[in-house]
Amino acid sequence: MLRRRSVAGFTMVEIAIAIGVIGFALVAIIGILPAGLEVQRDNRSETIINQDATFWLEAIRSGAVGVDELTSYVTKVAIEDFNGGNGQYEENPAKVYTLNGGFTTGSEIIGRITSATDFPDSRAVVYCTAFSGSAAEKELDPSKRELAFSYIMRVVIDRRRAPENDIEDTALPFESVTGNTMAVEEHFGYPQGTSLAEIRLTFLYPYVNDNKPPPRSQTFRASVARQLINDPVGSEFFYLRP
Repeated sequence: MLRRRSVAGFTMVEIAIAIGVIGFALVAIIGILPAGLEVQRDNRSETIINQDATFWLEAIRSGAVGVDELTSYVTKVAIEDFNGGNGQYEENPAKVYTLNGGFTTGSEIIGRITSATDFPDSRAVVYCTAFSGSAAEKELDPSKRELAFSYIMRVVIDRRRAPENDIEDTALPFESVTGNTMAVEEHFGYPQGTSLAEIRLTFLYPYVNDNKPPPRSQTFRASVARQLINDPVGSEFFYLRP
């Protein structure tokens, strides 16, 4: 006589409880997923900005040596003048430069930045596609960069004041910092070789279009010898002396 084996299984109640537990877990995971993605996106953005900032600081401090690849990433350089009436910076329509419309090489981009920010109440604003990051975002054709990371960079280089009223000048004495004495050379009435100027780069990111202000920002600072050279002599381009 054959015996039947008893077959054990899950009851409907047990299945319902298991589905409920899985459901609660999925809700919790889905709830924190956007926050996790946002943190990952922010970390990636900060990494790109940190790398690009290092490049920009060195390019400005070194007098634009070997930076011609900037023309592949910079879309516009605009000069903004401070309007004391409304207490804001305003773009100067006569000083908006683009590729083949104000600059053709990377050194000219740096020259525009350095020359403009050397005058009181002015700053340079650079619209740029990041040159750090994944290779997939290095498309040279600007029309194919819909997904590329972009930012706005505001540049201020130790604003100059009238020498006789230079009470608020924040430049550091070159000799006190380096222990070396440089020859005094006059430029705009200042002893250029005797002090250090401060470069301030403020990055606003990510930049999508002019109608959507970038939500995040970072500022980087560095010191540089406050001495400019005119290259070529007689041109409108000035560079910080390496």
